Amino acid sequence: MKNSYISKKDDVIKGRCLILAEIVNAIKKIYKSSNNNQRAFIETIIGAAIWYIPKPKDFWSGMISINTLKDALKNFKEDKKFKLSEEHKIPRKYAAKELLIYKNKLTLEYVKKEYELKYCKLHYVTSKENKDAILYQKNFDGDSEKVYKNAGIQLIKINKEILKLIKQGNIECIEKLINSHNCT
Repeated sequence: MKNSYISKKDDVIKGRCLILAEIVNAIKKIYKSSNNNQRAFIETIIGAAIWYIPKPKDFWSGMISINTLKDALKNFKEDKKFKLSEEHKIPRKYAAKELLIYKNKLTLEYVKKEYELKYCKLHYVTSKENKDAILYQKNFDGDSEKVYKNAGIQLIKINKEILKLIKQGNIECIEKLINSHNCT
């Protein structure tokens, strides 16, 4: 059952990447002849389309913010629900712009590759950090590390097993992570 789900999901990803390639190819001329405000609007539309492509298996970057761990710890200690906030490593509008200015005709293969290698990748941060990052993504130049530094977001690398423990509310694991990064 799981393999058929993955197969169906991959088919949806392929189908949406194909349509996205065709849409972008069809509006590149309009985009090039538009003013800055109109270009920004087109980037927003294409960026939204990118957001509606399902996430592939390896969408998570392996990074989580220290403040997310602190929030998780506080919520779990108080028996409150906790939800991870997703922050795209590459802003959708920037991804859209990359596709729109790509010199060659877009293909399914190219869009799918870019999506799976770059555009779908995300970190887990707090909701506040997600909003803070947006301020520094306005003039994104491809350097997401600079965005996080400017927004004061400290990311650490963890693996899927540790993430699973965090999601399960394993307070001991979360405390160990926070203490091992000297972020009390």
